[in-house]
Amino acid sequence: MIKIENLNKSFRRKKVLENLSLELGAGVYGLLGPNGSGKTTLLRCIAGIYPEGKKSITFSSYKDTSDFCLPLSYLPQNFGLLDNLTAFEMLCLLSHLKKIPQATIAESVLESLQAVNLEDRANDPVRKLSGGMVRRLGIAQALLGCPKIRLFDEPTAGLDPEERLRFKRLIQASDPARLTVISTHIVEDIEATCDHVIVLLEGKIAFLGTQSELAQLAAGLVYVVPASVYSPDADTFVIKETETDSERELRILTKQSEPYAASRVQPVIEDGYISLLKGFVSAG
Repeated sequence: MIKIENLNKSFRRKKVLENLSLELGAGVYGLLGPNGSGKTTLLRCIAGIYPEGKKSITFSSYKDTSDFCLPLSYLPQNFGLLDNLTAFEMLCLLSHLKKIPQATIAESVLESLQAVNLEDRANDPVRKLSGGMVRRLGIAQALLGCPKIRLFDEPTAGLDPEERLRFKRLIQASDPARLTVISTHIVEDIEATCDHVIVLLEGKIAFLGTQSELAQLAAGLVYVVPASVYSPDADTFVIKETETDSERELRILTKQSEPYAASRVQPVIEDGYISLLKGFVSAG
């Protein structure tokens, strides 16, 4: 659906995306990367906000790729709404801008509000909605018109656990013929929703593959060790600490072949991701 070739984007001479090439087909992709890695910039390029995207990105099957004709939706990390309008009116206005047929707008808006559990707030002014509700309204606008391509930037930020779960189920129930890209720093959200994972480091693609392939990058490097016997060194990174009934345990990444008193464990995608971030395995 999307082909990106040699995409470059700079801000004040600082390279944010560098010679980035990528092909995305149907499915759900999780976009992972530390702050400043270029995730938001990449989504904005795909959405057509930056002109560099229009030069380097092509959309298969669509001859007209002008902003309002492409069946693409985008939820920015930060966005503004007209707070004097009701939630229903706001989505109706956005539907007109998206050129959704007039006869289907009301039904489409109601379906989108129901999908994010805001149907009972349809007639409330936007200014009276909580931060989490505004985020859900943003998700609702990305559902309008059932777009073939959907881009979400930190969609679960500010949502309570129940609404985060609702969003995950919404994505899990997606039409497999659609392309969905979810940028997030929450690895747990990727595990629950995404078929494929993209890791972006310093404006370049460090990894593209399945969840299991990402996890396997850390194969043989992940151990659990009692905190009481752990000795820090330059070749080891502590992923997390857990409490058991008897003692504290550390989950570690290490290049040591047999750390003292440690047990090797199967890696998960967080292990593979951190192994890339910390240089335990090579990117690309």
